[in-house]
Amino acid sequence: MSAARRRALGLRAAFPEVAGLSPEITAGSDHCVVNIDLKDPVVEAAPWTLEVRGLVQRPAELAFEELQRRVPLVEEYSALTCENELGGSLLGSSRWTGVRLRNVLAGAGVQADAVDVVFTCADGYTCCGAREGPVRVIALRAVGPLVVSGSSLSA
Repeated sequence: MSAARRRALGLRAAFPEVAGLSPEITAGSDHCVVNIDLKDPVVEAAPWTLEVRGLVQRPAELAFEELQRRVPLVEEYSALTCENELGGSLLGSSRWTGVRLRNVLAGAGVQADAVDVVFTCADGYTCCGAREGPVRVIALRAVGPLVVSGSSLSA
């Protein structure tokens, strides 16, 4: 497709292929991975649920399929960097498809006195942050990924 046609359709220019330049989209196998477990957890879509509870007006437990029906899916290109010095490339870019955290929280009706957002991962790892400041910014942009570069994240 010509550059003029891409502009007319509101599409961005094609990513240039330049020797030595990393591709626009990083293959899943090339992303930086931080393993904190001896064995990676396997997450299957069928039994998986997203639980939203705490200081919310409408607690919810959404199955994988239900989450996709109730919360609009978005797609965006985003780069991830690793904080740890693991060697190799510490930056990867992918096309992420998922749900915005702000939409999930809005559906639950977060109460005004809620302070933290807490995430518990499949392996039990937990992280949290204040609802204001950085976590508030993350909640406005964050995508709870379901698909990365066309590949489902469920087993």
